[in-house]
Amino acid sequence: MVRELSRLADAEGLPCYLEASGEANRELYRHLGYEVVGTYALKYAHDEPAEPDWPDMVHYYAMVRPARAATK
Repeated sequence: MVRELSRLADAEGLPCYLEASGEANRELYRHLGYEVVGTYALKYAHDEPAEPDWPDMVHYYAMVRPARAATK
């Protein structure tokens, strides 16, 4: 789905933006051409710690994939 969206964006000369949670997701999107443009820490109510089952989900990443020339 991400590859198809990227193809459609390229055809229109548009960049893509997404927010990824966790390092594994960040790396997946990097592999697909996205670049990290910002990193943000999640805040939990009353300064509670992160969910113990999801320790790497404490941060999320703003990511952009620049527009590329359309391929045929």
